[in-house]
Amino acid sequence: MCLITLVTLALPATAQAKLSLQFDRMSARPGESVYLTFGEYFTTTQNVVHVYLVHAPVLGDVLRTRGGGPRFGPAPRRSGVYKVGRTLSQRPGFTFRVPKVRPARYAAVIWCSTCQYTCLLANFQGGIPDEAYIRPTRALLRVLR
Repeated sequence: MCLITLVTLALPATAQAKLSLQFDRMSARPGESVYLTFGEYFTTTQNVVHVYLVHAPVLGDVLRTRGGGPRFGPAPRRSGVYKVGRTLSQRPGFTFRVPKVRPARYAAVIWCSTCQYTCLLANFQGGIPDEAYIRPTRALLRVLR
């Protein structure tokens, strides 16, 4: 618990408050287009933002190192992590096609490779088991068959 608090304190409070990764819908099928908004996180126009779709149960392992600290990008190459593209920070969001993945819940993870803080960012800081109840929200995307 203390470690999570330290990770949270490592980012500026304004960055945490402005980051809001939201899908334009709650579910989609592989091959369908989905729009992801970033919220008001980016204040500059020249940064490169890499966008990943991450299977919700492995989200915590993707965002943090084995020692529990924040992971600096890019996202690790592992099962459940799918790079869906990149964009510039001047844009309010990003459109991508859902890759061919197994049906489950997925979270968006971003990495700004040219920003001052280069750690991976997401709405949730820990893994979310597939069977866990989560209030319906557009912060997670359920991929259907």
